[in-house]
Amino acid sequence: MAGGVLASAGVCTSAFTTQLHQVYITFGVITGIGMGLSYVPCIDVLGLYFDTRFSIACGLAMAGTGAGQFVLSVVTQALEDKYGWRGTLLILSGIFLHLCLAGAVLRPLPVHEPRAIYTAVNNETTSTARALDSVCSSSTADIDTSKVKNEELTEMSDESATRHERNEKSYRRCLAFAKLYCLNIYDLPLFKKPVFVALVIICVGQSLAIATIQVHIVRRARDFHISDAESAYLPAVMGLAQIIGRPLFGTLGNQKKLTPNVPFALALFLVGISMIVSTYTRTLAGQLVFVAIMGACVGGSVVCVAIVVKYFLGSEKLGHALSLLVHLLGICTLLFAPFGGWIRDVSNTYDGTFWMAGVAVLLSSALALVLPLVD
Repeated sequence: MAGGVLASAGVCTSAFTTQLHQVYITFGVITGIGMGLSYVPCIDVLGLYFDTRFSIACGLAMAGTGAGQFVLSVVTQALEDKYGWRGTLLILSGIFLHLCLAGAVLRPLPVHEPRAIYTAVNNETTSTARALDSVCSSSTADIDTSKVKNEELTEMSDESATRHERNEKSYRRCLAFAKLYCLNIYDLPLFKKPVFVALVIICVGQSLAIATIQVHIVRRARDFHISDAESAYLPAVMGLAQIIGRPLFGTLGNQKKLTPNVPFALALFLVGISMIVSTYTRTLAGQLVFVAIMGACVGGSVVCVAIVVKYFLGSEKLGHALSLLVHLLGICTLLFAPFGGWIRDVSNTYDGTFWMAGVAVLLSSALALVLPLVD
């Protein structure tokens, strides 16, 4: 629900911007944070409600993304023609508020036991202070743990304590809260698991492909002398293909004879091949065919990420692992999308951009195929 409010506020304020750097903040940062907040909890809740048929439920739920892309890619263009881009953003901000309605009906089941660190922090005030002091003392090399005693809690309220001592205690408390936050939100110990490190590498190649397709596919069609009206149908076709591809790969991930990494590797392989071959099909019909394949397989690979994470790491780590992988997707998109545009500016063609992303995702598919060996 918080994500819906932020996303709506970001889109709404974008309608009143007058410079491009303002759009970076409103549409990019604020709306991006809102979308990130709303995505991961939805998949995490699915992991709580579904076990044996989680992959099918995940594929069906994520099919809504394809439906939204199919409808809004056409509707947005019609709204822009009638109301202009500012009016269109105001209307879209109202649509984003529906995320709050969706969030209101999500009810996580109480199946997770509270982590020990939560138990320590939520005790009485004295216990809390001692836990924070202990965490802080163990996380900083320059603090002698033998000196952290119960008398320090009394000294903090003692009128004779010096300002230096109070500042030191406050500083240590801040460090303790920071460490507790990182441990509970980001779950960095996941990087100690080889299978998660392999998933991180795989998602780098996957994110390069997603960034290239989403950002540059329409512009490349214009370079192929396809009109703006016709190129606007490419995202719509991708969305329509995702409606089919996401439940399809979700069903494949539920097969008992196949481990979920196999359809994951297949989806990534088809994405890479399609990206490379699409550089040689410069007609509208050829672009529509390969855009449909890329849409179905990209959507399927996104579904398979959640399925593979739950299969190898368990439902308790699903939310933490997905949040870290979404972080990675955002960073790679931020870096590679402009880099792909720079390649086009230098070479006057998108062939190098799509080849590079295609090879990267092909290597990711090979690594996805051997995930059980890595595990």
